[in-house]
Amino acid sequence: MTGQGGPYPRSLTDLENDLINRVLPDGAPGHGPHREFIAGAVVIGQGRRGEGEIIMGTRGDLPDTDAPLPPVFAYGVAGSGPPHNEEISVTVREIADGQLSIEIVGRKNDRVDPGTRIESFWSYSQWRPGSPCPQCGLRAREAVVSEGKGGSPGQVLGICRADRRLWIFDGRSLTCRPVPVTNYYNELMLLKQIRDPEIALSSVNLFDRLGEYGDRDLTAAFHAYNRIRTKVGPVAEAPAGHGRSGGFGRKLKKYLLGG
Repeated sequence: MTGQGGPYPRSLTDLENDLINRVLPDGAPGHGPHREFIAGAVVIGQGRRGEGEIIMGTRGDLPDTDAPLPPVFAYGVAGSGPPHNEEISVTVREIADGQLSIEIVGRKNDRVDPGTRIESFWSYSQWRPGSPCPQCGLRAREAVVSEGKGGSPGQVLGICRADRRLWIFDGRSLTCRPVPVTNYYNELMLLKQIRDPEIALSSVNLFDRLGEYGDRDLTAAFHAYNRIRTKVGPVAEAPAGHGRSGGFGRKLKKYLLGG
């Protein structure tokens, strides 16, 4: 099989290896399984999302493009210097059925030149409670989901109003993962019993109206979300009456219709 980066199976290019190591830095226990998998795997082909997505697995296997796309595990953005002057997103997903999807995609062109020189890089993996937003450098809103031992941060939800992003830090694994805004916001609307469609059906309101939600609201919504789409390991139970289960969209639509 042939494609971007030469015939498959193949090894990672130097640029791919560099960017993946940046988004999965060594020293975080939670990154260990991914780093070990990558060290023993090869690129077996291109993913369903086209140029820029590679699938890593065992030599001799073919990419599984029929299974649901796994959730994002780590994310970062690199900036390159001349002559490319490119912004490159790096997305590493969860390992599923012995395969790993990694997207390295430029804003101008999906395919990133293997000779691109990286001059800047930010990633959620670098964020720690108390630090500014890794993307814009502004102060992030923080809500403690659970306490760690000795009062250290256990699990902390970070929200950036400027970049309209949110993420979850886990103090045990030292991982920090992006959280999909829409699914999380649905849980927040159910929690707050907000039925107005102009508010409840537009997740951008999470950031525009962020000051209206207390830390207890934000963490309870994350507990409800995490029970369905696990981002971190077991956390303390949310306050009584805040838990719900079932499909996000179905729950919210039923709620808004008065069901």
